[in-house]
Amino acid sequence: MNGISERSTDALRLLLRSPRDADGWAQCSKPIMDQIVPLMPDDLVEKDEEAMRVRLTERGKVLADYL
Repeated sequence: MNGISERSTDALRLLLRSPRDADGWAQCSKPIMDQIVPLMPDDLVEKDEEAMRVRLTERGKVLADYL
C-alpha cells in the first residue's frame, strides 16, 4: 500500500466511531455497505457482506492508532 486516500481515511474514521461487539465487528446498514464499505481497503478492513458487518484487520488496527 503506497498511501491511503482521504475518502478511505474518512471511511475508516467512521468505522472507529461505530459501536462494535466484543470481536470488533461493527454492524452496517445497507446504504453503508453499498457506498462506504467499498472505500475501505481490503488489507485494513475485514468485510462480512452476508452479515452486513466490518472490522479492522491487525494492519488496520495499527493504522487506526494514527488516525
